[in-house]
Amino acid sequence: MASGGTESGTNGQGSGAPNGTPTWRRSFYIALGWAIVALGVVLGPLPGPLGVPLMVLGAIILLRNSNDFRRFFVRLKRRYPTMTWPVRTMLDRLRARIRVRRQARAAARAAAKARAITARAPS
Repeated sequence: MASGGTESGTNGQGSGAPNGTPTWRRSFYIALGWAIVALGVVLGPLPGPLGVPLMVLGAIILLRNSNDFRRFFVRLKRRYPTMTWPVRTMLDRLRARIRVRRQARAAARAAAKARAITARAPS
């Protein structure tokens, strides 16, 4: 860790994740992700499709918050590409949804800015 209580490679604002999440929240999500994966492993042998979706959900939470798990997943993805496709598919959908929301917010901000400029202009 670098001085000031931040991890190396961050912006120096107490953020340990690349997306700007505070370190304590990132640690919470990592613990939550592992707990969900463990629950999926426990529920896996039971009848019904409970285990795999929970493990995939936990993996997604870990991938978004843990650099070590992300590196592990990249190695796993290269070695066993067919085994990792459910997680990759869900991550791609999540990224697409986030991208659409950001574009919609940017368009709404641009429209509001244009309305504010035309409202100030004298007739």
